[in-house]
Amino acid sequence: NKSIYELLKRKDTNKNIFVITHHPLIKTTNLNGIIDQLIVNKVKLFISGHFHKNTTNTYYYDQKRKISNIFGGTFACDPKYLNPGIPYQYNILNYYPERKKIIVQTRKKESKEGTWYADSQWGDRNNPIPHYIIDLTI
Repeated sequence: NKSIYELLKRKDTNKNIFVITHHPLIKTTNLNGIIDQLIVNKVKLFISGHFHKNTTNTYYYDQKRKISNIFGGTFACDPKYLNPGIPYQYNILNYYPERKKIIVQTRKKESKEGTWYADSQWGDRNNPIPHYIIDLTI
């Protein structure tokens, strides 16, 4: 936590700050208020691994401030650690600073020897798409 607090003291107001760690943010274990501190200090994106499932969470401090947590998926996961029914997955993050957006594209393969392809798991369950957008203006 000490290195994150040092980063937050810098106050570079014209920059987007993204945090990358192994362990994900979990609101129920908001250690020392770290999630709230990240949000208040304008950190918009938290990228983490460890979860072994390609998913995302958004945490809100209030109606105007939030942080998005992208989980890294299972790109090179040992098969014995894969959860049943969860394929190998990874994300491609396209950052557009001028538009203040990140487009997250999801890829997967069903087996270790399989071919990677777009993973349509986002949006409408009846018509899913292989990407989602994170708006950095909020």
